[in-house]
Formats: sequence, structure tokens, C-alpha cells
Amino acid sequence: MISTAKAHSILDRILKKTLSYGLILLMTLRPLVSGMAEPSSNVFFFVGALFLFFVWFLKSVLRGEIFFRKTPLDFLHLIFLCALGLSWSQSIHRYEGIPFILNMLTVILVYCLIIQTHENEADSARLILFLLMTASIVSFYALYQRLFGLHETFQYLVEHHVQIEKLTTAFKHRLTSPRVFATLIYPNALAGYLLSIIPLALSTILIKKGGFYRKVAIVSIMGGVLVFLLCEKPLWMIAGGVLGIFYPFLYLLAFFLTLSKGGWAVFFLMRVMAYFLFYREISPRFKKLFLLGVGLLEMGGCFFLMRHDPDFLFKAFKSFEVRCQYWQAAGGMVRDYLGLGVGPAAFGSLYAHYQLPSAEETRMAHNNFLQVASELGIIGGVAFLLIWLVPLIKGLKKFQFSSPIERGALFASLAFVLHGLVDFDLYEPALAMNAWAFLALLSCGHSEKRHGFSFRCESSKMKGALMIAGQVVAVSLILLVRSYDQAENYFRQAVEARAQKKWEEAGWAVERSLQFCHLNPQAYVLKATLNEREKKWHEAIASYEEAIQRDSHNPLFPYRQSLLYERLEKEEGKSYASQIEACLKKAIFDYPSHASLHLALAHFYQRVGRREEALVEYKEATRLGRNP
Repeated sequence: MISTAKAHSILDRILKKTLSYGLILLMTLRPLVSGMAEPSSNVFFFVGALFLFFVWFLKSVLRGEIFFRKTPLDFLHLIFLCALGLSWSQSIHRYEGIPFILNMLTVILVYCLIIQTHENEADSARLILFLLMTASIVSFYALYQRLFGLHETFQYLVEHHVQIEKLTTAFKHRLTSPRVFATLIYPNALAGYLLSIIPLALSTILIKKGGFYRKVAIVSIMGGVLVFLLCEKPLWMIAGGVLGIFYPFLYLLAFFLTLSKGGWAVFFLMRVMAYFLFYREISPRFKKLFLLGVGLLEMGGCFFLMRHDPDFLFKAFKSFEVRCQYWQAAGGMVRDYLGLGVGPAAFGSLYAHYQLPSAEETRMAHNNFLQVASELGIIGGVAFLLIWLVPLIKGLKKFQFSSPIERGALFASLAFVLHGLVDFDLYEPALAMNAWAFLALLSCGHSEKRHGFSFRCESSKMKGALMIAGQVVAVSLILLVRSYDQAENYFRQAVEARAQKKWEEAGWAVERSLQFCHLNPQAYVLKATLNEREKKWHEAIASYEEAIQRDSHNPLFPYRQSLLYERLEKEEGKSYASQIEACLKKAIFDYPSHASLHLALAHFYQRVGRREEALVEYKEATRLGRNP
């Protein structure tokens, strides 16, 4: 018979291993599956992080003590989560905020797990080893994509007689562009990912215990062999082996292939900061060699970029100008929604109202801090800013006395912050998860080992009650998330059925989607289009009204309503002039710089004999139409 104490010891070891390798599995898989391309994966990773947190809770209860290690960021994270919840409760588009909330909860759970489970540098080194293994796989795939993948995809489409012109603009652009994106969909996202990985990889050279560089080189070689084997390029496995040995160079090469303008600017800033931070530790002779080597590297990079694109500098300035227009719109939202913001991930829903006449369409502000401030309000924005500033300032102050792991995590976090000033790294789940992992590694070095909250639960009744309470909370959250996931699945089924002209199946699926979650405005739009097909104009108008209530600043919804009212006028012979005018004015309010909406209102005024008002709208449409 196994004694109770021995059984508890065995169970404790099992739970500890589950925590350790489960966390590594989450961190390893996340960059390989883009949350922006596969939204359903976000649910999987949230459930995985929640399960691991419950395992940690169970392990603590069985030990008789729940010890929660404190960090300087706990209070800031609490404020950020409160701002997130309050902002979502009054969001202009609550459905859009659900995936963002899931991602934020996931990364904060991962942050907490690393803080609570990492007892020494060996645990941190093990996590870094697998992070770099994943980075090697992503980088090798980017290399394959540049050499073979994009061209072979194009050839496949031609051979199978796919009409290229019918493909989406975004897909055609990625297919014909020389910029690589690997598993992260956007080249700029890949650049942001690698910018944080490169300093972490360089820091591993300084870890002398246990032949760490050799271990990383081995897993990098294995990653290269795996990628080229799966992509049926066996001869390139040799090149993968060579590049795997020099894995920091591999990451740098993949970074260059993204042709990211903002990434290149951040890389330059990181190099300058690294030089000054390491200034005292570098010998005078090596300083010259360092400056010469980095200078040649940057000149070679510039030559590479200019050779690929002679208009690179012009496009860089143009890209900065476009971002300034986005930031101006975000500033307007912060000014008008200072308290709680427009709602999580709702920037894109309200952007058209603040869009400059000459600005491009976008769903992101291309600045993490401005977008968070516009979406969560001033309190959430300041909390988010301090979450990054506090550990960075502490890390810089202790830089001379920090370990290689702490230095790597510091520069990785700094890269995320700097690149987040010109892009939307926070909204790519893989980048966000990595960033909070770096933050945890940095915080582990700043907090005392036994400094935190402790709650003792030694009696069997107390342990049983806590286990039941933990299960109830975990299962309740999973059921809520499952309801959202089911709604998404049924909605996608409805969209596919409509595309295949299976109207009955589409109607059934959209109704099922709304039963699981009634917050999706696009589900009501789909329902409206199905009603239009059956010439149920009043039902279609009502569905668009439901969509407007759930996404109150989408100009398409009231515009489509105005068209339906015009059809009703023709069929019923009744006047709906006031409704048409109200709908068109609402659409213009939501998107004031859209010339076609002003033109539609001008046509309406002309039709009802209001010529002076029609002339005003024609002039406005003409003015907006002339903007580039």
C-alpha cells in the first residue's frame, strides 16, 4: 500500500511536470498558429492557460498553502483588467472586444504562471530554449517562403486554373510581394516578433552553464530540418543545419526579409541603446570592432532593402505620414472618450468617424499605447503604459548587475515597446504572449523569492471546498467561452452556406449563432440579406436596426437601411422620406469623409425637390472626391 504522504508527493510531482511542460507547450505553439488568421485558436489557448492555472491552484491546495508571489506589476494589471471590463460593458462594439479580452486574459494568466512556477534560472533557461526553437521554425519557414513558397503557391493556382483576379486584394498582395510573413500573416508582425527574439538569442551566448548555446543550436538545427523536410526540400536540410548553428544570424536574416520599415528603425534604436548600456563592459579595442561590424551590417541591410525596392526611402516617409494620420484619429477618440474609451478592439469600428479625407482605411492605430488609450480610456491607457515602463526602468537601473537572462528579457521587452509605437503587436496574440513572458522573466529577477500573499488551508474540509470553488469558476468560464466559440462556428457555417447558395442552411445556422451569442452585428446583417432575398423588407430593416444597436458607428448599416426604404416606397407607394434622410445622415455622421454617402444624400434631396440642400451635398462630395 502506498502511504498518503507518498501519494501526495507523487501527485505533486505529476502536477509540477504538467505545469512546466504545459506552459512550454503553450508558448511553443502560439507563434505557429496566428490568432488573427485562426480566431478559434484563441479559445484553445485561453482554455489551456486556464487549465494550467487551475493545476497550479490544485497543487497549492494539496500542499496546504496557496502562495501567490507578488510583483510590482500586480496592482497595475488589476487596474488594467478593471478598465478592460468597464470599457467592454459600454463598448460601441462589444462582440469585437471578446477575442481581445480572451487574449489579454490568456497572456496575463501565462505571466502569472511563469511568476509562480519559476523557482530559479534553470526554469527560465528551459523556457527560453523552447521559445528560440519556435523562433527557428518560424524563421526557417520565412526563408522557405521567400525562396520557394510564394512562387510555388502562385504556380499551383495557375496550374489549377484558379482565376487570380477573383482572389482577395490582400491575398494577391501577399502572393506577389517579396516580403515574408511566415506564420504571422503580416510582415510587420513577423518583424516585431523577431525584433524581440534577436536580443534574447544574443543573450544566450553569455549563458555559460550547461552548454546552453549548444542546446539552442541543436534545437534550431532540428527546426530547420523539420521545416525543409515537411516542405519537401531535402537538400536544403544541410543549409538548415548550418544556419541553425548560427541561429542569431538566422533570425536576423528572416527579419531583413520582412522588409519592415518600422522594424528597421527600431533595430537601429536598439543597436544604439545596446552600445551605451554595454559601454563600460566593452574593451576600447572591441568598441571599434563593434561599431565597425554593426555599421557594415546596417549598410549591408540598407543596400539589401534599396536593391529590393529603389523607392524604399520614399515609401518609408509615406508610411510614417499614413501612421501620423492614424494617430491623429486615435488622439481624437482619446479626447472624446477620455473616461472609459470606445471599447476593447473597437478602434476600427469608430475610425471612419475620425478618418481624415486623404487617410487610408485601417482597423488598427499602429501604436499600441494610443490604441489602448482610445479603447480603454485614460486610466486603462496609463495602466498599460506603466506595466511596461516600471520593469524597464528598474531593469535599466540594475543593468550592470543583472544576469544574461534578465538582460535578454529587458531588451526583448524594450523591442516590443518600441515596435509597438509604430505597429499593432499587442493585437497579434503570439507577440502579446511572448511579450508578457519576457515581462515575467524580467519581473522574476526583480522580486524576492518568498515575497507575496500566503493562505493556509490545512484541513480536509477547507481543501475540498477550495477545490470545488476552483472547479466551478474554471468550468463557468469555459462554458462562457464555449458559447462564444459555438456562435462563431455557426456564423462561419452560415457564411459558407450563403456562398454556396444553401439559403435554408444559412438561415438555420445564423439563428443558431444568435442563440449562442446575440452580440454579433454581422450575424444580423447576414439575417437581413437573407430577408432581402425573400423580399421581406420590413424584417430586413429590423435586422439592420439590431446590427446598429450592436455596432453603432458602422456607416454601412444605415446606408443599407436607406436603400430598403427606397424599395418600400416603390412597392407600397408610401413616403419614407424622413426615414431615408435620417439613415443617410446617420451614415454620414459615422463616415463624414466618404464622398459616396454625401452623393447619395444629394440624390435624395434632388429627388424630393430640396435643391439647395442637394447643392451643398454635391459640393461636399466633389470636395471629398478630389482628395487623394
